[in-house]
Amino acid sequence: MEEKEISIRRVNINDFDKLTELSEKCFPGDEVPLIIKSLIDIEHFYVIENHLLDKIIGFVIFGIFSIKTAHLMILAVHPEYQRKGYGSALLEKTIETVKLSPIKLIRLEVKTTNLPAIKFYEKYGFKIATTIKNYYEDNSDAFLMLKQI
Repeated sequence: MEEKEISIRRVNINDFDKLTELSEKCFPGDEVPLIIKSLIDIEHFYVIENHLLDKIIGFVIFGIFSIKTAHLMILAVHPEYQRKGYGSALLEKTIETVKLSPIKLIRLEVKTTNLPAIKFYEKYGFKIATTIKNYYEDNSDAFLMLKQI
C-alpha cells in the first residue's frame, strides 16, 4: 500500500451500500449494517479508500462520549486487504484524532477468540482490562481493552 494510493475521509450517506457489503464480509451474520445505519451521522466515522481500485477497503467508527474516554466501536478491513496497513492507518487516524482532544483513554471491546485483532491492538499499546461475559449477540465474551493516551 502506497500512501498516494489511499485516503481516509469522513463517511457520507452515499457510502452506505458499500459499507453494508463490506461489513457483511468482515462480520458475517452480525448486525453491523444496522449499526452502520444508526451511526452514519456520528462525527468520527471514517472510511479508507484505495484510489487505484476505486474501492472502500475499510472503516472505523469511534465516539467521544465523555470528557475522559473515547470508544472505538468498529474497525473493519475487507478480509482480502487485511495485514496490508489499512487497519493500521485507520487506528492511527483514531489515535491522532483523540490526541487532539483532552481525552486520555481509548476503550474498545474485542471477541476473546479474535486473537489476530487482540495482537493488533496490543501492538498499539492497548491492554486487556477485563472480560465482559456474553457481550456479543451470539453470547460470546469480549475483552475490554484500554489504551492510555
